Amino acid sequence: MGEGIKPIGDESQFGDEWLKKCRKEASNIDKAKFTELGEKLRVFAGPYSNQIASLSSKFPNGPANIDLPDQLNWLEEQVLTPIARLEAALLSEKRHYFKSVMFDHSSVEPDLDKILDLLGELHNYAEAAFIEIDQQTYHRIQNTTQLQLEIVIGLVAIIDEKLPELRKNRMSDKFKELVRISFHQITRWHKQLDDEIKIAVKRVKHNSGGNES
Repeated sequence: MGEGIKPIGDESQFGDEWLKKCRKEASNIDKAKFTELGEKLRVFAGPYSNQIASLSSKFPNGPANIDLPDQLNWLEEQVLTPIARLEAALLSEKRHYFKSVMFDHSSVEPDLDKILDLLGELHNYAEAAFIEIDQQTYHRIQNTTQLQLEIVIGLVAIIDEKLPELRKNRMSDKFKELVRISFHQITRWHKQLDDEIKIAVKRVKHNSGGNES
């Protein structure tokens, strides 16, 4: 992992460093508005920070990026196939393979039925992951690009809500830089995000129903 994830509720996320950069970009906006904006962004950011910390992607503060087909192969070869073999081996009609006339194992014998139940849960979990990743692969949805777009859409909507002074020109350098600064707070990644911001602005305009006041 890179610089590490800031947990939900960490006051340093969207704190003084972020505030200073934002006020440099938009010094005409009252500090109290940025403080309120930061509080809302911190709540918004928490789940995404945690998701980045546990999801394969290109974000610098998360696990190493793995291609989706490689994830599918790993699930199949390292989890689903071994579970199926182990489940078959632990059926009641196979348990005499554990026994020997010279080995009294009653004191250390595990609850094999319970183990089978747990293996079944693990199989269901891995199979559900496999199906979802397979569908994601089919639709060519990458973890990094999907998360990146979701975060930008959320940031644009929140900044638009809390700083109505900027609504007249959401594609201004000032507005876009506020999005980039806030994006970095969540991902620790410096990105231009022009295309994502453009998509997000169109969505915000559509959701506002033409009400730009």
